[in-house]
Amino acid sequence: MSPRINWEEYDSSASQFESVKPGIHHVVVASAEERESKKGDAYFSVRLKQADGETTVCFDTIMLSGKGLAMGLSKLAMLGFVPGEREEILAAELIGKKAWISAKEDTYEGKTRLAVDISARGSRCGYWPEEDPPEVPDNDFDNAPF
Repeated sequence: MSPRINWEEYDSSASQFESVKPGIHHVVVASAEERESKKGDAYFSVRLKQADGETTVCFDTIMLSGKGLAMGLSKLAMLGFVPGEREEILAAELIGKKAWISAKEDTYEGKTRLAVDISARGSRCGYWPEEDPPEVPDNDFDNAPF
């Protein structure tokens, strides 16, 4: 016998996912996997969630070769990897790394979502190290990290 479904709890107007607003977010890498672009460049695909919860803020790409390598190295440094210390980093080593990011709305394939704002003022490709969060003016509540 199947379980009964209580449709009284259903609200068709409610979002099925917690909404995350653009701005500054304290994040942790929740998942990471190594992939290869169509051009053959290696990269990490990472899911960034709120550091104090389970809500996904956005996904990001950390390039390991090709034109995006310099940006990828900056992102790895902001996640706590020491530049020049190692020649190889495994995707699993990114999981649990924390940083601050600036997230902005971006439209991709017709869908609007949050993405790391690589041009955010004062950031390194949209990232700041966890121990050095960006300054948010007292009256700039739209970009506050909460």
